[in-house]
Amino acid sequence: MTEERSPAEDSADPGNHPSDRESPSAGGEDGSNHEDGSNHEAEAERETSPSPEDSDPSSESVPPPLPRGQLYRVAWIFYLVLSVVAVVWLGLEDSSRTLCPDSGICLALFVDTARWPLDLGLGLGAALVVIVGWHGACRVSSAAAALERRLAALVGGITTDEALAIALLSGFSEELFFRGAVQGSLGWLLATVLFALMHTGPGRALRMWAIYAFVVGLAFAGLMEWRQNLLAPVVAHVAINGFGLWRLSRSTSGRLQESDGRPQ
Repeated sequence: MTEERSPAEDSADPGNHPSDRESPSAGGEDGSNHEDGSNHEAEAERETSPSPEDSDPSSESVPPPLPRGQLYRVAWIFYLVLSVVAVVWLGLEDSSRTLCPDSGICLALFVDTARWPLDLGLGLGAALVVIVGWHGACRVSSAAAALERRLAALVGGITTDEALAIALLSGFSEELFFRGAVQGSLGWLLATVLFALMHTGPGRALRMWAIYAFVVGLAFAGLMEWRQNLLAPVVAHVAINGFGLWRLSRSTSGRLQESDGRPQ
């Protein structure tokens, strides 16, 4: 015979309480909700936290090299225009504020015929210090190394002859404009700041270039103030650019040969 249980006995039995029978499913829902919330929080934290690429300048993407010959053609146009602007500036400048008593341009602005060997040696010595210093900076600084890669991409595999021509063009025209015209009229500090601003661009790597240009520009300005002619800063500038362009062009050519599957 089946024993009948009254409603009171059923309610008194803790094992038959409806809330107890539903509690596992309720607990499972709470657990899944908690897990979903944790996943959302983790995803939000990953989105807001900076990635290593954002914090490391060396992780910036390197653009592909420029087409062969493009940098050479652009350099000729740009530096010829810059030289013309410098010559016009010096021609319009008050001769009393320049190194030339009768006009803004004369031989004394470019070389001291009595002491040119000393100026030549000072220019080469300054270039050697800058080259060695930059080489050391690239070994210890990720930002300097990233700048090297960006500049190598801009070079675009120029030839040795093109590197020499661009070095001569850039060294002479930039010194004629910044140290000859701007520094003679507006002072060494403004000339150095403008020189640094011309050597900059978007991204951390190119901002490092502006800092480098400011420091080197101070050296060029000091040579101009000390020697009172352009020979030393022009020689230093040409030597630095010539060595740098030659080295960067070799680096770019090696990468292009590797990508084509050819031995270096």
